[in-house]
Amino acid sequence: MTKIINFLTNMLVKKKKMCYNVSKLREKKKGAMMWVLVFILFMIFFYSNNSKKIKKLENKIKKA
Repeated sequence: MTKIINFLTNMLVKKKKMCYNVSKLREKKKGAMMWVLVFILFMIFFYSNNSKKIKKLENKIKKA
């Protein structure tokens, strides 16, 4: 998990080509952590939606 956060912060630092001090890096890590959590929640939501659709399709196929 920390490797992912470090990678994201390194991308941010390299992209903007600015010198961040330690406090700004910590804020970026918190932001990256929130981004990762939101992404994981989105993936879980997306997967659960798709699994419901798949179950409905399976039921329709079984009935036919």
